[in-house]
Amino acid sequence: FSDELDLQSDEGREFSRSFLPNLFLPFRLITLSTFKERLLEKPENRLKYPVMWGILVTFDTAAGYSVFALKYLPAMITWMKLLHSRLNQRLNLDDVLGNPDIYTCKWVMDRVKKEGWGDPNAWKEAFDGFVAGWNHLARRITTDENLEDSPIDTVMADHDRMQRFSDDAANHVDEKKEDFDDEDQIRIAKKNQFKKFVKIQFECEPLPIKPIVAKHPRRKQILPIDVPLVYALDTGLNGALDSSVMIRKMVQHFITVNNKVLRACYQLRGEPGDDDYDDGTQHGLQPGLDSQHISRARDVVDIDQEEFRECIQECTQQTLRYGDRVPYQLNWRLLETRLRERYITGRKFIIDSRIEFEFAGQHNIPTVIEKINREFAGRREHVSYFEQAPETLISIVTLNIQQRAALNFNSLNDGPLQASQQQARPMEPQREEQQKQRTLDAYHTAMQAVEQTLIALQRQKNLPVNSTELGAYMKDILHLYPQEYDPFIRIQPLQLKHLRHVWRCLQRLYSIQQGIWHEIPQTTMELYKNYIDDKLKTELMQFITRHEMDPLWTFLSGFRRFLDKNCRTELSQQADFESLKTYLEYADDDMDELLIDAFPETIKLSQAGYAYYHAAKFYQERNDREKQQHI
Repeated sequence: FSDELDLQSDEGREFSRSFLPNLFLPFRLITLSTFKERLLEKPENRLKYPVMWGILVTFDTAAGYSVFALKYLPAMITWMKLLHSRLNQRLNLDDVLGNPDIYTCKWVMDRVKKEGWGDPNAWKEAFDGFVAGWNHLARRITTDENLEDSPIDTVMADHDRMQRFSDDAANHVDEKKEDFDDEDQIRIAKKNQFKKFVKIQFECEPLPIKPIVAKHPRRKQILPIDVPLVYALDTGLNGALDSSVMIRKMVQHFITVNNKVLRACYQLRGEPGDDDYDDGTQHGLQPGLDSQHISRARDVVDIDQEEFRECIQECTQQTLRYGDRVPYQLNWRLLETRLRERYITGRKFIIDSRIEFEFAGQHNIPTVIEKINREFAGRREHVSYFEQAPETLISIVTLNIQQRAALNFNSLNDGPLQASQQQARPMEPQREEQQKQRTLDAYHTAMQAVEQTLIALQRQKNLPVNSTELGAYMKDILHLYPQEYDPFIRIQPLQLKHLRHVWRCLQRLYSIQQGIWHEIPQTTMELYKNYIDDKLKTELMQFITRHEMDPLWTFLSGFRRFLDKNCRTELSQQADFESLKTYLEYADDDMDELLIDAFPETIKLSQAGYAYYHAAKFYQERNDREKQQHI
């Protein structure tokens, strides 16, 4: 009735006083698209309101929608750091790759509760954020160059739905048929102009990163069992996991978007390398924040989509007078101030600093030891960082490990019998197997602690004094877990200089206890598995009998590494005629030259696998005999 009544007339004013028509005005919701149009319609707003302008300009790029996912980046980093702190150098690569159904995030969450790895809620919160951040980006990733930067809301990739879509189109005029090519497998429903396809590349190739989905088709919620553990493990550029490039590129993508929106809001000039490049120092954006130190939402431009809309809505003044043509007005200054204080002030550029994960056994420990010795010696000759440890210290370490294994075993098998009765009674096969596994786990944990210490020493610019107490260094400097440093902590004479000897002794005890160290590595090609006759077996037995056990163990360990690393490829086309001894000379720096010289020259390269197998068996038999003699 506004067309029939002039509200400015006397009759109209009387009508307004009597019936209050303004109470029936609809409440106008401001969409991002409408907000963008209002802001960009005046070019001078770029200088008057730089934060609003910068945010919207970033939104309008292909990767701009990722601004709404930056709030998940701290949780993603936290999840990666939690896994790194608990599992780095403690997981076996072959086990993880060979058992993907076991090594999921559920396996981690179970251990959090079982072994007391901190607050389970903190782990759950980090996991949920990791999944949310991954899926927010993965659902927009495409490998099709034609789709990049195209607005999307719903992608119909299902063939049945696409066929129905094509069938509907076929009902129209024939001229329209060419618009629905049968070879097309993607159709786009354009609803959100800011939500666009984005392409993530690695070495010029687009990465087909897929969203994480529930394993059960009827379940929508994503649980830890649905997420492979390897998704959050970045093993570096030349690492052991091919999949690690996905999380690395995702994190780099979010860091780029975060820095891009900051540059746009501060309207910084130029690109790196330009003469007029502005690095943001005057605005407090430098020095940047190391990505490993991101821990809270306010470390990034954490714009939440709904919160952003609410902020715009709260700064929108609805009309209070019926009949106005403009239904609302924006308080631009208030909105600019609120957005700056909420999302921009205090933020810094983020520097990409990778959380690189390492698997157990990934490092060649003899090579690590050699590097430490070279660093320590400098230009001095015949100087070594490491020394032989007294046998009494090795015995104490071994006893501590065995006692820890026994305590863990007894705590799980407490029963009505006294400990003395349990020892007197022969153990059932099942209990014997459990005790063996507990002992293996204890040896393995101690050996990993020693390996982590050696790797840490290798990375030091200045090596610590080699007379530093080993247990205290593990606990106070490296902050290893109690179960890792416990066998060493109470032995004050045991020092860093004894690490090499301790590692070799633990490796030997663990391998012999495991009982499979003499087997040929699975990576060895069949080319090197020719059988040897009884004469060569006798020569190998004499070789094992004539030399000391410790140097022999080092030699056999290097021999096994040679089979595992070198013999996975063809070393020679004349393997049946060339001597194995010739290749062992260049196999491993840790192998004793005197033992290589004494190795039977008649054994050929093609017999390397079984030569190792029989030599290791003879060593095991000799070790068992000597062990029985000392009882």
